[in-house]
Amino acid sequence: MWIKKSEKQLQIDNMNKKKKAIKYGLWTVVVLLLIQILKDKYIGPGGMRGMDLEKPLAWVDIYDNLFFYFVLAIFFGYIIYLYEAKAKSTTVVCDNCGKVGNKGKNLTCECGGNYSDIDLMKWVDE
Repeated sequence: MWIKKSEKQLQIDNMNKKKKAIKYGLWTVVVLLLIQILKDKYIGPGGMRGMDLEKPLAWVDIYDNLFFYFVLAIFFGYIIYLYEAKAKSTTVVCDNCGKVGNKGKNLTCECGGNYSDIDLMKWVDE
């Protein structure tokens, strides 16, 4: 049976969601840093044909660009954090019959009950 979560449970869920968002954001920063450094070291930074930008960079040049790599990785990590922290489920549950559906224009169930976000509900066995 679906019942509404308590305030304490909603706070715990919110904290867990933020921890997950921070974890995803940090992993994004780490992975992007590695990709940028390895790409520039072994492939090159890119550019127009015939220019020196097609050649791989030396470690000294990569060290000089480290600040730019960090700024870019942190920017994308922050975007991922914001997205994950604000992401909501598209699933809804009927208060009356417990029927599960997707969010849509119809806010009332066929049984006459109202739909609630599944994030605000929990399943308990009777």
